[in-house]
Amino acid sequence: RVGQRLFVAVLPAVLGVLAMAGLAYWGQRGREIPEWLLVAGILAAVASLVMAWRSTRYVARRIEALSRRRSGPAATDDPLDELDTLELRIAESERRGDTREQAAEALVREYAGLLADASATVGRKLEEVRMPLHILLADSFGALNENQEEMIAAARQAADHADEALRFIGRIVDLDAGRVEPHPAPIRPAGLVAPLCPAVHARAGRAAAVFTADVSPALPHVLADAAQAREALGRLLDGYLARAEAGGELRLDGERVAEGVRIRIRDGAPPPMDLALVRRLLRLQGAELRVSGDGTDVVFPVAPPA
Repeated sequence: RVGQRLFVAVLPAVLGVLAMAGLAYWGQRGREIPEWLLVAGILAAVASLVMAWRSTRYVARRIEALSRRRSGPAATDDPLDELDTLELRIAESERRGDTREQAAEALVREYAGLLADASATVGRKLEEVRMPLHILLADSFGALNENQEEMIAAARQAADHADEALRFIGRIVDLDAGRVEPHPAPIRPAGLVAPLCPAVHARAGRAAAVFTADVSPALPHVLADAAQAREALGRLLDGYLARAEAGGELRLDGERVAEGVRIRIRDGAPPPMDLALVRRLLRLQGAELRVSGDGTDVVFPVAPPA
C-alpha cells in the first residue's frame, strides 16, 4: 500500500537522526566515535536515499498514470500538476453523476405523469362503457335474450377488471411519484393483523379453505403505517385465497427475528405474482417483503423504545 511504502521510506531517516545524535555525542573532544555507529549512520543515509527515491518514484508514476488515464494525452500541456488534474476530473465526474441522477429522476417523474394521465383517460372511457352496459342490463330498452345478456354481462365484467387494473397501476404511480406520505407509528403486530381476520375468514369460507392466524400479543411493537401495512397484508392474503384449493389451509403467524418482527403467510402454494404494489407499500414504511418456496414473509422494523 502507498501508506506503508511511505512509512518504510521514513524509517531509515529516523535511524539516521539517531545516528547523527550519537555522532554529535561521541564526536566531542576526548571521546572516540564507535566504528559501528559510523557504519550504521552511513547505511541509514544510503537506505533512506534509496527507499525515498523508490517510493517517491512509484507514487509519482502512479499519479501520472492516473492523470493521463483520466485526462488523455493533452494533460502533458496542462499547467496544473497531476493531483490538481485528478481533483478536477473527480469533481467533473461527480457533477456528471449528479446530472445523470437528476435526469433519471426527472424521467421517472415524466413517465409517472404520462402513466397517470393515460390511466385517468382510460378510466373515464371505461366508465363511459360501463354505464351503457349497466343500462342495458337493467332492461330499460326491453327484454334481452339469454345470449345477449351473457355477452353484455361478460363485457361489463371485463370493464370492471380493466378498471381495477387501472386503479392498481394508479396506486403504484402515486407511490413512486411520492404523492403518498407514510405515517409510521408503534403498533403491536397482533393489533395490526386482527382487523384483517374477520374478512379473511369469510373469504376463506367462500373458497372452502381454512384460515388460521397465530400472532402473539407479546411480540414487541413494530414501526408501521397501519392502513398501508394492512392493505399490503390484505392484498397478499387475497392473492393466496384466490388460488386456494378446496380444503386448503392458509396460515398466518408472527415471530421475533434479528431484523425485527416477521409476519409469515403459508399455504403450500406458490405466492401471488402481482406483488409490485405490496412491495412498494411495505418499502415506503421501512418494511421488507421476502418470498421463498415455503411462504411469504413481511418483516417490520421494531419500534424504538419510548
